[in-house]
This record gives sequence, C-alpha cells and structure tokens, in this order.
Amino acid sequence: LLVSGIIFLVCHLFYKKRMEPGLEKIQQEIQYLKWENLSYDCSWEGEDEIAMTCRSLNDMRIQLIQNRKDTWELVEQQRLINAAFAHDIRTPLTVINGYIQMIEKFYPEGKMSREKVMENIDIISKQVARIEQFSETMKNMNHTGDWDIVYKEITTEKLLEVLESNLRGMTEGKNISTVVCKGEVQKSKFFCDMSVIQEVADNLIMNALRYAVLN
Repeated sequence: LLVSGIIFLVCHLFYKKRMEPGLEKIQQEIQYLKWENLSYDCSWEGEDEIAMTCRSLNDMRIQLIQNRKDTWELVEQQRLINAAFAHDIRTPLTVINGYIQMIEKFYPEGKMSREKVMENIDIISKQVARIEQFSETMKNMNHTGDWDIVYKEITTEKLLEVLESNLRGMTEGKNISTVVCKGEVQKSKFFCDMSVIQEVADNLIMNALRYAVLN
C-alpha cells in the first residue's frame, strides 16, 4: 500500500509538474492555430513525448509563417508585374489609337493614299505584335527582374524609323509639334533588344509630352 501510494504520488507530481503544463501549452497552440494566429511560441524543453510534440507544433508554426511570407511575396510580385504590364502596353495603345485617328481623319477626305493607309495598318499590326510580346513575357515572369534580354541585329536607320513612327502615333490628335533631329546618321549595324530600347524611349517621350501639355 505504501509503495502504491508513493507511485501514485510520483505520477501525480510528474503529471502536475510536467505533463499538465505541456498539455496546456499544446492546447493553447492548437487554439491559436485555429484562430490563424501564428504568434504563439510552443517551445518546450526536454526529450519526452510532450517536448517532442511541442517542438513539432512549433516547427509547423514556423513553417506556416514562412509559407505565409512566401505567399505575400508572390502576391506582391504579381501585383508589380500586372502594374508593369499595364504601364508597358500604354504606349503601344496610344500609338495604335494615333494611327487609327490619322486614317479616320485623312482617308475619307482623300488626303491619304491607299499605300499610306496600308503603311499605317502595318505600323498598327507591329504595335499589336508588341503588346502580344509583352503579354507572353509577363506570363513567364515570376519576378519583375526576370525580363530576358534578347539581342538582335538592327541598323541605326531602322531603329530611328521605328522610334519616329512611335512618336508620330503618340502625338496624333494633340496640339503639339515635334521635331526629330537625326543629324548625320551612319548606316551602321549593332545588336540590341529593340523592345527594351522602345520601352525606354517611349517612356521618355510620353513624360515629355505630358509636361508639354501641362505647360
């Protein structure tokens, strides 16, 4: 009887001192997880089953925190990509609209030849292809810095022709006059990513036009 009493006392003390606080901590952690609150630290010293359970729950909590951070980062990156896409297609859409306005304004009055109309339609088609390229690039991007640079050979004359064409489309319908000073253009060839050059040049032109209108 004495031995049984001692065993009971030892077990009771072990439960009260060790198991009960550990079980309460586990229950608290579970409740916090139900509330989607990941701030509760379930760490517990020791090598018994209670401590191992607490460590497992705490490891799970830490992993959930990391998963949540990763999800937030993905959402933020997607938001930035969407914003970049919306910004990048703004200029091609402006150019397309400008050339459509030219055709609508001059062709019905006989002030634009059929050849010129076809030339403008070709420019519009190239801008549509540019938007499609933007769309394809954005679909394959996970971060805003994932833009791949693709080098292709181009002549200086062709580069200036494309940029001047974009400028005409952007200024159509605006009470703004523009002058393109080419200087002495050498017929040289070089490698570049035309889409990147267009993007930088178009942004500079769009900003200049905005401030020209304001002033």
